[in-house]
Amino acid sequence: MSKMRKIVGPALTISGLLTMASGLLMLFHLQSHLVIVLHELLSIVFVASSLVHLSLNWRALTSSLGGRRGRLLTFALVAAVTALMTVSGAMDPRGHAQHRARHGESRK
Repeated sequence: MSKMRKIVGPALTISGLLTMASGLLMLFHLQSHLVIVLHELLSIVFVASSLVHLSLNWRALTSSLGGRRGRLLTFALVAAVTALMTVSGAMDPRGHAQHRARHGESRK
């Protein structure tokens, strides 16, 4: 196992779990400025780790997505991501700022 794989796997797992935990804190309004900043930074680490993980495993990924089953899986993944982005894009992007203003919170 390469040195990069030994680093990327744990980084992906830990940053993913911590991003989920901080996201849940924010969802239930148990957030502070520190939670918001950590959530944003951990999300960057998660995305970067995901991209490196994909690049390290690209050959295995493309070989497993060959054939009918792979095309169906790819279609389902693209459809799910598109649906999630559509729903999140339909939300008012000013919603968070309006919520903070109503509750006297500020994002410094």
